[in-house]
This record gives sequence, C-alpha cells and structure tokens, in this order.
Amino acid sequence: MYDRPLVFLDLETTGATATHDRITEVGIVEVENGRFVREWSSLVNPGISIPPAIQSLTGISNAMVAGAPRFEEIAREVWEAVDGRVLVAHNARFDYGFLKNEFKRLGKTFGAPVLCTVKLSRKLFPQHARHNLDSLMARHGINCEARHRALGDARVLWQLAQQWREDPGEAAVLEATAKLLKTATVPAGLPDNAFEHIPEGPGVYLFYGERDVPLYVGKSISLRTRVMSHFSGDHRVAKDMRIAAEVKRIDWIETAGELGALIEEARLVKKLSPVHNRQLRRAGELCAWHWPAQAAAIPPQLVSARDLAGGEFRDLYGLFRSRRAAIEALRDCWVSRNATAPASPGRSSAAAAPAPASKPPNRMRCGWPPRWRSCACAPGLSPAASASARPPPAENAASCMSSTSGAISAPCATTRSCANCRKGRRGRCSTSTPTRS
Repeated sequence: MYDRPLVFLDLETTGATATHDRITEVGIVEVENGRFVREWSSLVNPGISIPPAIQSLTGISNAMVAGAPRFEEIAREVWEAVDGRVLVAHNARFDYGFLKNEFKRLGKTFGAPVLCTVKLSRKLFPQHARHNLDSLMARHGINCEARHRALGDARVLWQLAQQWREDPGEAAVLEATAKLLKTATVPAGLPDNAFEHIPEGPGVYLFYGERDVPLYVGKSISLRTRVMSHFSGDHRVAKDMRIAAEVKRIDWIETAGELGALIEEARLVKKLSPVHNRQLRRAGELCAWHWPAQAAAIPPQLVSARDLAGGEFRDLYGLFRSRRAAIEALRDCWVSRNATAPASPGRSSAAAAPAPASKPPNRMRCGWPPRWRSCACAPGLSPAASASARPPPAENAASCMSSTSGAISAPCATTRSCANCRKGRRGRCSTSTPTRS
C-alpha cells in the first residue's frame, strides 16, 4: 500500500443513490511512496436541491453551492488527481459509484483500483465490531475539525493509514491490502477492456464459450465486482479456472434489485442449461405469493418464477425455494395475525382464543389455520362445532390449503374427520374444495 501512489478521497452528496443524486463536494489527499504530496477540495453545484437532512448533516447549504462550479468544470482536475493511483475511501463503493456516474454523464468511462478502509479495518482489527469512521476516530484518537466535509474526512483516512503503519504494522497492512486489491486478470479469450463497461448495479451476468455455448449464469448486487472476482488471479475454485480458460464473451442484464436478479438467473439457467450451473435449484421450484393490494379480499395466488416476466414484481411476496415453504410462510403469517385477534360475531370465543403458550398450535394437515377451528379435520371437533365456528366468507382468504398443489381452498366441509389428515398425509386432504389455484 505505502509503495503505491494513493489518493484518499471523500465525497459529499445530495443523497445515497449514485444514479439519481449528485456530488456537492470533493476532497482529495494525494500521497506518493507513503509521503504527503498535496490536498485539494472544491464545492460542486449539483444542479438539484440539497435535502434539509443532508444540509443539517454536512453543513453544505443550497446557497453555498449556488455559485460553485458544476462537476464538468472540475472533472479534468479530479481525473488527473485519481488517474494512475489507488483510490482509497471509506465505504469506497459509495464514492466510486458517484464518480463513475458523474463521468458517465460526461461520456467518459471511469475506472480505478479501489481500496475500502472499512474492509481494510475489518481485516486488520477483526476483534472490533464497529468500523464506521466515527468509531475508528474514537478508537485511534483522531480528531477532525470538519467532520462530514469532504476534505476533513479525507484527511482522517490519511491519518488512519499513518497510524496503521505503526500498529498493527506495515507488513500486516501490506498483506491485507494485497488481498483486497487482488486484480482480475483478463482471460486470454476476452478483449483487454472486457470489464470496463460492466455496471456496478444488481443484475445477472452470462459467460459464453466457443460458438456462444453458455458456460455460466450468475447474479450479484454488484455485477462488475462479481464478474472480476471470477478472474482474480488466485483461482481457488476449480470452476473459475475452467471458466477463465473457456470464456470468450461476457454479457449481462441489469435488474431493479436483488429479487429481479434472482428470478432472472433462475429463468436463464432453466432456459440455457449452462455447463457450470449444475447445482443451481430449478426455476420451477422458485415461487412467490401474488396478492394485489387493491384486491385484498381476493385470496393470494401462488405463482412460479418461470411464469413471471422480467418486470412483473409488483404485489409479490416472497421469493420461496419451494411451494411447501411458501405455504408454510403464509400459514405462519395467518396464525400470527389471528393469535391476538378479538372474536368475530360469526366465531365462537373458543375459536378466537389463543392456544396455550406451553403447547404449540395444533396445525391441521390440510393447512387450515387451527385458531379458526373451522375445519372438520381438527381432532376432537364435532361437525356442529365446525359449522358454528366457521369464519365469515370475507375472512376466508387463507383457507384450507394443499401443500403440494398450492391451491387455496375452502374449509373442509365433511361431517367426519379426514383420514388423510389424521395419518399425516399432507396435501392429500380430499375434503377441501379448491376455490383458487
């Protein structure tokens, strides 16, 4: 670390979203061979209003940045300060993401080796639980006259690096830094700039081999970092070594979030059957509950991941690895919801009373929540009691469910106990009448 040219950088912004919010201040401390070279800072006119909470935190107001230069006016100076150096920042993904997006708006592709002092502190001091900047300052006795200002925080990072050189020592810092800065070697089958245009956001990435044979499909909340990790030089996983030798093309699909990436990954694995995705669960096993907020009276519907289009994630609850897990989750939610609910006019007081704390709920095998006591499959419940205890139709949303079909059914209506339920044959309750599948 100390034998490399470094730039300690901190940014103040209008918010936390790099694609929407903008930079309001840049602070830089340049270091060569472990020695201070220069420092530089500038306010930046973001072109949008700074939220009151951010103004209160940083002390940077709209009036202060009104006459400040726009980022495009200082972009060249920032580029020259960072170019050829290791960018050191606290929670570096945040600062790196903002710089990358600012340069992207100018039509430039920004890239630099990045060292995160949060990750470095965790490696150097694993015995400590907290590694935010305030905790590090308190632990190492560092004072900051301008906390939450770009140059003030950048100076703190430089002071931390100097202290870590003494304790735990330069050798420990160099070893930890080498692990964090391990570079991705571009495989022989890919162009030199193969990683430059891969975004940092969530999504799915695809590796292709000769003749566009799908090799591997993966997902990540940080696409570029995850893709590069496959080619980081120390191939500890045999699969990564094979991929590096075979890959000829990289493609990716950005998604709105982790859920979208998970569903898209499952869909592509099912469709493409990549060579190295042997142990990924089948897309058909993934499912979620679909329950429109505007139609709460309609029972929720269990939908398979393979049936979901790329952006159809509204009103979904999940994701679950199996139908059984989805139904168990819904049943647990229903029981929890009614554990403290008052008795309804159409329900007996015994039906609404919570089960004793010392005894777990007596779950009906057919899936009907036991607290309603409306299912004739309930042991010891007479047909008359079952009929009188049945909830009103409007409250019939999560009725007697089959854990194999995923169908949401009406309560059992027989005048005798269900043999399948008594024998523990889950999902075979023939007394339930499906009302929605």
